[in-house]
Amino acid sequence: MGNGFDYSLGKARTVETHDELVERIMELFKGVARSRQGIAPVWLEVDLSMAQVRTLMVLSCEGQSTIGQLAETLRVSLPTASHLVDRLVHADLAERAEDPADRRRMLVRLTPRGEDLAGRLRQGNQKLYRLWLSELSDDDLAALYQGLQALVRVMASATK
Repeated sequence: MGNGFDYSLGKARTVETHDELVERIMELFKGVARSRQGIAPVWLEVDLSMAQVRTLMVLSCEGQSTIGQLAETLRVSLPTASHLVDRLVHADLAERAEDPADRRRMLVRLTPRGEDLAGRLRQGNQKLYRLWLSELSDDDLAALYQGLQALVRVMASATK
């Protein structure tokens, strides 16, 4: 499946196997992650566990959720999801509210402070990626777009 092109050096080379190219891409992903370290200062001011940040970001994307829905999305138990929400409520990042459709259920949503933090966390990466992407040539940008579209298709089919 190799095309005889060494992507890291921009010159012809035999790519032995599909697996070798996958490994090269994985190394590039590691390089991207290393390049991001220390650049997004908003992450440094966050005093939350990774599980709490994941919960914050899920609530930011979904708008509001029940504890059961959160547990399912985060792949954790109901008590764990409830504890994560308790920590966010205690930090004034989330709030519980009665479900108007079913008064027995509680909904969880972010507070304005939680929305602000989620937005700043998301925006920090977006600014950085926009800066890096603006440095690419049109051809490289189009190739990256095409490759990412293919990756998203595979990821979407794997989650079905």
